[in-house]
Amino acid sequence: MDRLDARDNSTELVNQQTATQLQQLLNNNNQNTSEFNEALSNLVFGNFELAYNQYKRIESNFLPGEDPTPVTEGIFICLENIDNLFLVESLPRLRQDIMRYRLQSHVDGAKIRALCLRLIRMKYNSPEGAFTLQQIAEDDFLMDCLANEYFGDPAIEKFLTDIRRQLLLNGSRELAINETYLPLYQALALQGYLTDYAFYCQHDETQLVDSLNEQLTNQLAVEECCLDDISVILLLLSMYMRLIDSKAQSALQGIATEQFPEYSQSIFDLTYLEPLDIEKKAAEVVTLGTINRDSLQVQQQYEETPYPRYTRLAYLQEPVSYREINPHLNDSDLNLDVLSQTPLEILVAGCGTGNQPLQIAKSCKNAKVTAVDINSKSLAFAERLKAVYSINNVQFFQADILELAKIFNARRERFQVVECVGVLHHLENMDQGLAALNELLVPGGVLHLGLYSELARSNITRIRELNATIDMQPSNSNIRQFRRKFISSKLDVQGVEKIPPVRFEQIEFPEPKLHLDFQQAVRDRLNPDQVSTVNLDRLVHAYGKSFPDIYRARNGIVKNLPDVVLFPQCHDEVEYIVQKAVEFGVKLIPFGGGTNIVGCVENLRLSDDSVISLDMRRMNRLLA
Repeated sequence: MDRLDARDNSTELVNQQTATQLQQLLNNNNQNTSEFNEALSNLVFGNFELAYNQYKRIESNFLPGEDPTPVTEGIFICLENIDNLFLVESLPRLRQDIMRYRLQSHVDGAKIRALCLRLIRMKYNSPEGAFTLQQIAEDDFLMDCLANEYFGDPAIEKFLTDIRRQLLLNGSRELAINETYLPLYQALALQGYLTDYAFYCQHDETQLVDSLNEQLTNQLAVEECCLDDISVILLLLSMYMRLIDSKAQSALQGIATEQFPEYSQSIFDLTYLEPLDIEKKAAEVVTLGTINRDSLQVQQQYEETPYPRYTRLAYLQEPVSYREINPHLNDSDLNLDVLSQTPLEILVAGCGTGNQPLQIAKSCKNAKVTAVDINSKSLAFAERLKAVYSINNVQFFQADILELAKIFNARRERFQVVECVGVLHHLENMDQGLAALNELLVPGGVLHLGLYSELARSNITRIRELNATIDMQPSNSNIRQFRRKFISSKLDVQGVEKIPPVRFEQIEFPEPKLHLDFQQAVRDRLNPDQVSTVNLDRLVHAYGKSFPDIYRARNGIVKNLPDVVLFPQCHDEVEYIVQKAVEFGVKLIPFGGGTNIVGCVENLRLSDDSVISLDMRRMNRLLA
């Protein structure tokens, strides 16, 4: 295996970025063992769980001096693509590999967020699970996740808010921190920053935080103030707010990070010094043109809360062409010769905090990127990330999309590619914005647009409608209260109809398609209670236990039921049934042993043949 063509049918199971990573892995392959090639083959065909186990076996047998890079890269590709979360318990050392994965400079963690959430829920959301603060603080994997990721999961959020409250109560009692819990304090402070402190605070927490805020201000006003003494307060407060937003913000000015104890230095950097640096960089952003009056509301929204606050950047380690990143542009009928020009001039219109243009600049060969946004604070975040990754082929400007044609006409600049994702729908006049972007292209250039989907945002629309019914004014405390009620299902949802499951007698069952010769054959061998055409049995065996299955069953959607359900009791009966099914052209679907979970029991009704569900529940004895 020496080449992976992203257009081959064999790679339709993997996304384009994964296909590019696989091609680079193939190019750099210095392993030629059968097990390595088998693992690589499983990667190509999307069997990531199998490939992961194979790579772990290879890794465990490494000899001193062997290059582990291809195997390590294979493991990381698996981690990014494991989507069968029912299997994660069977995969060894996942937690350690995820922590090792995050040490790479070219990943941002988004691809493994669902996997991390699954592992956290498995451990901490089980009914029998009960953990002490010490046990939680000693969980290196959880601490690593909280410091690097945010998880939109109600159960995890409740778990974290309960822990945070307990830590606040413990720490504020004597203004002392149990060193055993220190990693947990630090991780929750970082998690608060990542989630913009959106977690709900109970009344006693709010009172304590206000009191600590006053104490911090008063102690800093004392000339002999010892920074060691206030570091506990800083750490407690930083679980609930940025230090730049505390009452002591002006008193903290001029204090160097190294003056604080080591355990609070990173928190001080992140929640106090970084916001100051953002303000400074925002003032230095170069502005092109003027801001249109119709755009001021959007500008104000993102000035208050720049989003998202990326701290890491995901990119390809070996840059490829723009066409390789976007394989749909390989069609020769499109005649996109402009994409071969060097440098490739790319404009990102509405770049936010910079993730998109910086990814392009790092991943795309010969790219020269210009990125604009209406919000100077977002651009300040982008400039910080640009400096962290030493990227020199992208420049950022503050500008209004509606003014871009005028701006770049005056500069005599045109672009081979214009990318605008998640932006145009914010404009009052989308057509005007689209016309401005189109005018910036060279003849034959590429305009890459992305608009929010009405369907994908339906939940947000529903939440806005709910908020309108209770008329809650936007404020940080009200947003936290609304989220808490919503998550806890205590919000009074007016005007939203709760749909009960359909009654069994209301379901219209299709008549079973019976193969009379097969039916007679199995009735000659099996007992009457082992053969069923009863509708309830057919319904139970129609679907598995995934959300789409449960949704259809609740709503009485029973289009493709099995025609007959058989209950064999021994090996010989199964063998007989299979022989007769082959003889008479009947289709068999095994039911049990895990297939009822992973979507393998559904009758797709690809032909008019009779379909039999083979229920193995009566084969419940271990014979040898």
